[in-house]
Amino acid sequence: MNIELYAGRDTDDFARLASPMFKDFIGKEEYFLKEMLDKGDHVLECGSGGGRLMRVLAPIVKRVTGLDFSDLQLMNARGRCYHTNLDFMRGDITNLPFREDLFDASIMMWNTLGGMGDKKVESIREMGRVTKTGGKIIVSVYAENAFPYQKEYYENGLGWRNVKSVNDETHAEDPVGHVVSERFTKEKLQGIFQDAGLDPKIKKLNEFSYVAVALK
Repeated sequence: MNIELYAGRDTDDFARLASPMFKDFIGKEEYFLKEMLDKGDHVLECGSGGGRLMRVLAPIVKRVTGLDFSDLQLMNARGRCYHTNLDFMRGDITNLPFREDLFDASIMMWNTLGGMGDKKVESIREMGRVTKTGGKIIVSVYAENAFPYQKEYYENGLGWRNVKSVNDETHAEDPVGHVVSERFTKEKLQGIFQDAGLDPKIKKLNEFSYVAVALK
């Protein structure tokens, strides 16, 4: 997804307008995080958007820091997040504005990695850098078979047009611009983590997604 499109949209709409299969995906992401994170954790969410996951995690962890490059997304998140244990930071996932070994867990969910283009390894490497030794790096992505589910959701839920599959990418047209969302095999996702110096455990999250967890 290009920067202009993402920055100009209210990302909470993506969840609100989700198809039943995507609502299942969202629910399983949330359940997985609740199972993986501990009450005393300080969590970094890379690509926090409108703050949906921050609101989910706030009651169950010590602190959540949400990072996003879009001022609009951060404004929306601040207006919706009333928990006192939430922080908001503008920044670039490939050059995180934090010192090393700061967070107990760093997460990047809902195929944010699939919009990172040629910066995927740098993104994962940066997440590892700011995570404490023994901490978790958690990433969810669309699997190689996700296109039919994306097409139904994009066309019928979001009203996007010209949804098509090109190699391992899903392309679509939104009134704001052009969308590109990469899909992943388990092997490709594992290779990205390994190139970033991490050894992930990868499992299916639902019918069309994977989740990877690496310990630093």
